[in-house]
Amino acid sequence: MTAAQKIFIVVAKLVRSMHCRFATWSFNMVLPKPLMVLSLMSALMMTGCSTPADIIAAPKAIVVSVPWSPTVLSAEADNALKAAEQTVVETRVRRALWTAATEQLALARGAAKIFDSENTLKHAREAIVLCQSGLQQKLLPPVTW
Repeated sequence: MTAAQKIFIVVAKLVRSMHCRFATWSFNMVLPKPLMVLSLMSALMMTGCSTPADIIAAPKAIVVSVPWSPTVLSAEADNALKAAEQTVVETRVRRALWTAATEQLALARGAAKIFDSENTLKHAREAIVLCQSGLQQKLLPPVTW
């Protein structure tokens, strides 16, 4: 005997006993609270037992594929970044540093944090070129107007 059948039998016995107590009760009147609660519970249980098995089937596993991302800079990019940092320091000491060189160095460091070797190399080389240009400009005579 299933659980729904057992509940139905209990509700039927309760209705019979309430029928004896409430002989004047009719369908136009409001149901007594215990009878209403039990009838709703039995209705819910019976509908719960009649669901098809394919609806209750376990959900399928979700597969998430994460794109590959590097976790280390290439040796060439790492060496270029170190050289750019050293060149910026030397150029700053000689008071020939351009702000564009520091911006390129910041971009190279940002790319290095996310292990983007290509952009790290590009920005580090640009920072070195700008530092060399600043040093060459310092060697020229001052401009007189």
